[in-house]
Amino acid sequence: MTLSAKLDDGCGATDNGAMAIAPPPRPPSPNESDALVREARARQRRRRLLIASLIALAAGAAVALHATLATTGRPKAASNGPSSAASPSSPRCGIRVAGTRILDRSGATTYRDPAQVAMNHQIRCSGQTAWVVFVNGVGMMHEDYVGVRSGDGGRTWRVVFAETPGVRPLHEIDAEVGAWRLDGPRTAYFLGSCPACGGTGTASLSVTRDGGRTFHRYHVPGINDAYRSTSVHVSGSRVTIRALRVANGKPATPKSVTLTVR
Repeated sequence: MTLSAKLDDGCGATDNGAMAIAPPPRPPSPNESDALVREARARQRRRRLLIASLIALAAGAAVALHATLATTGRPKAASNGPSSAASPSSPRCGIRVAGTRILDRSGATTYRDPAQVAMNHQIRCSGQTAWVVFVNGVGMMHEDYVGVRSGDGGRTWRVVFAETPGVRPLHEIDAEVGAWRLDGPRTAYFLGSCPACGGTGTASLSVTRDGGRTFHRYHVPGINDAYRSTSVHVSGSRVTIRALRVANGKPATPKSVTLTVR
């Protein structure tokens, strides 16, 4: 029997209407497989390089932003704010503070805070009189603090007030100590606060006119735990307390209260 060739019309049908079966795809040769693998690996390397470049750009932007904030964006520290206890403070009235120690001009220790863990400190001077307040930690609705005074240029010291375990002072300012100032060698004004008092907290002003031997305490109306005292201004018998409202995420709102003291 003679076989005749069938011509495909290009649409899968032969000239007699029968469907032609396409041959199975030819498996790639070893050389073709290697080329495909190399191409896939190259694409993967490009993706990794792109990701690394994006990460490097983000890191560079973060470093630049940090440097900008470090030099221009940080707020300046208040001139009457607490000094860091990590390094010695600059000499004032012939004394300086290093951690929990008060040093004289020669660097000798003339007083050591009994709490042994000062977070920060403040120094005020008037002539040969110097006061140092150590803040030793903040607890639940109170803080540990020690206030000492020298009347001989820092050679000798005595504890005037404190709120810290193991110290028996003459006085206590309040649960927490706020802004304070001296008005001569024997007169000093200390703002205090008691966050747990009166439901919403209270503020007080403690005044001494005899070098810390006696104090008169005054209630400061209108300032509660939502405020932070910032400064004390004295004009004769009138004392003005300035504070900022900082609670509940609201913008800082200034407030002033003036008292007449003895």
